[in-house]
Amino acid sequence: MVTKEVVIRRATWADASAIAAMLEVAWHNAYDAIMGRSHADEIGAMSYSLGAVRMQILFGNATIATAGTRVVAAAAYSESSPGTIFIGMLYVLPSHQRQGIGRTMIAAIQRTKPHANRMRLEVLVQNAGAINFYESLGFARHSTARPSVATGDLVFVLEKALRPREAVRPRLFDWLTGAARRQAREPILRFTVGSRPAPGPATSAPTSPLAKHPPAPT
Repeated sequence: MVTKEVVIRRATWADASAIAAMLEVAWHNAYDAIMGRSHADEIGAMSYSLGAVRMQILFGNATIATAGTRVVAAAAYSESSPGTIFIGMLYVLPSHQRQGIGRTMIAAIQRTKPHANRMRLEVLVQNAGAINFYESLGFARHSTARPSVATGDLVFVLEKALRPREAVRPRLFDWLTGAARRQAREPILRFTVGSRPAPGPATSAPTSPLAKHPPAPT
């Protein structure tokens, strides 16, 4: 395997088409065998359509990993309640899975929310690969199976406790000071495939604010 640097950063409007194309490949790789191609097509279009991707970018919810000029992973997340990060989407291209990219995306997401005390997500009950992946990162089942609000499919809610590194502050503060706008142009994290990110904040740890389908395994 050729060693490559992967850069994780917030997505821009110019990335939208590349993200949508990547998501379509990763989505069907994750779900065709679980729910069938027809159902995967039906609900997947809401996630990887160009319009859906642009909406996530518009609201600052999209983060990507790039290897060179290629988008190899994408995530969407939000602060569903003060201190709680909800990961609505995390996908890695099949050709780039099992290289630590998904794990590092989780670390990067946490770095953007240093005040957060928990991370939460939904995963299909049939998606054993995704469940095992998230449990290896310290997530645990927070509830019994329940229908997803977005799709109606049965999901588990997984949750992980975090150790906050700073106090909660209103997100509007970042925008008024211009901090979020400056940080949007900076990488959140860089790493070399095969390595693991160091714990703690990045050199330029952003705190600005940044979905709706269960994440796929990485």
